[in-house]
Amino acid sequence: MKKLLPLFVCFILILCKKEDEIIIFEGKQSDLIGIWVLKSANLGGIDLELDECRKQETITVNSMGDAIWKNPGLITDSCDPVDKKLKFLALNSNFTIEYESETITYHGKFLEPGMIEIISIFKIDELETKSVYIFTKK
Repeated sequence: MKKLLPLFVCFILILCKKEDEIIIFEGKQSDLIGIWVLKSANLGGIDLELDECRKQETITVNSMGDAIWKNPGLITDSCDPVDKKLKFLALNSNFTIEYESETITYHGKFLEPGMIEIISIFKIDELETKSVYIFTKK
């Protein structure tokens, strides 16, 4: 039994080392600057097939974190975009998204260089719907 103890300790150290090797991209404010294009969307647990309108969906972020999210076809059947004004502020691997709404909140996360995830939570009374958007940098 005493001979197995050092082997067990080595095994635990190896496992701990592998967990430490998980790479988390910690973005900066400058990593948010630019034009982001919608790559995928999951609305309420259902993967959305991107039609020609949704393929034009972009977020443009300036150096101050001011952002315009262009949602083509959001309100009407046309591809005319509806603009949402947001504020992106980087915080390590996550970033905050400020948006003036009582029913929608947004959370952002850096997935890797040039790729972000935005989670929107739409809430009215007790009904809550979560949507996940993946954007890549243009």
